[in-house]
Amino acid sequence: MTHQKFSIQSVLMLIITFPFFLSPSLTWGQTPEKIVLKSHTPQDYSDIMSWRYRQSPIDIQGFLALPVGQGKFPAVVIIPGSGGYQQWMQDSIAKRLNDAGIATLIVDSFTSRGVNQTATNQGTVPMAASVIDGFAALRALSERPEIDASRVGIIGFSRGAVAAMFAQDRRLVEAASTTPLQFAAHLPIYPGCATTFDKPMPTTSPSLFLMGEKDDYTPASQCVSYIDRLKNAGAQVSSKVYKNAHHG
Repeated sequence: MTHQKFSIQSVLMLIITFPFFLSPSLTWGQTPEKIVLKSHTPQDYSDIMSWRYRQSPIDIQGFLALPVGQGKFPAVVIIPGSGGYQQWMQDSIAKRLNDAGIATLIVDSFTSRGVNQTATNQGTVPMAASVIDGFAALRALSERPEIDASRVGIIGFSRGAVAAMFAQDRRLVEAASTTPLQFAAHLPIYPGCATTFDKPMPTTSPSLFLMGEKDDYTPASQCVSYIDRLKNAGAQVSSKVYKNAHHG
């Protein structure tokens, strides 16, 4: 597959077709580049929609890996879960995407905010901040000459999947950027759906929810209800619940 023929929707199948955990001996086409992302730290979603979030700027970091070759590559933003940035995300997810001609940008929401993990206290980094970090990554990619800004998808795990899920709402898209940038595809993997929009306003971009049947941390049942609301609002959304699968 060449990147010129790539359809952003096919990243959804690419992720679930290949195994996540690969040999550590795999090598990169190009070494990931640490880049600065201009973000903010909203305390909640109302901070985003009211634009109050812009009163709390912060520079965070991300790890950009480009495929071998030249061109305007499609790209995927990867938002980690409560454990933060992990090397396996580069060695497995990003590596497979890079091999398929897709650039990757893994967001580190924690280091610059002085946090190692949020599993013991999700409030140490507000969930809304991870959403804004995702948009900050999209904006940074749009400014890179190697990237096709119209073909950038987003993948998230657990709390990162919440960012991938909420980044599909038009109200947040409009508040998060002064330019009309939105993700071309969304892949929330075992997201937490305890907090959702009663009346979602989805973009036209497709999304795929991947969930575990026996996940007792972010129950799939809560997301199934939200997916129904998304569909009723006109979203192009599908889902898969893995039998006997737990969180992670």
